[in-house]
Amino acid sequence: MKIDKGVPITHNGKYHKIVLEMEDGDSVLCTKKEAGALRSTINKYCSGFKARMRICREGLKLDQHMYRVWKVKK
Repeated sequence: MKIDKGVPITHNGKYHKIVLEMEDGDSVLCTKKEAGALRSTINKYCSGFKARMRICREGLKLDQHMYRVWKVKK
């Protein structure tokens, strides 16, 4: 067995790529489950940023709920 140093960790998370592509002020419209996952991914992997999440009902049926998640600077 050999010890390797300096090998970067690759992230396989479903939302990791999306979060890294987002810039300050960008947002994503998604389901509640996806919104929670995006929010935690931003808070965990994007230092200097935080996630803001709001429910969106505009343009949707009365019983539908979607969520918008923003990536914003702290």
